[in-house]
Amino acid sequence: MSTICFGLSVQKRNTRPFVQMPTKQMPPENSSDGIVPIFAPPL
Repeated sequence: MSTICFGLSVQKRNTRPFVQMPTKQMPPENSSDGIVPIFAPPL
């Protein structure tokens, strides 16, 4: 599941290092895409 989120997020914004994203909370900018609510809580 994580890989799917990564693919979508990378395509939308490849300006930020997504390696740190899973460990730390994603920036509020990505929350608009609806990736954070689905991605963060499980972690």
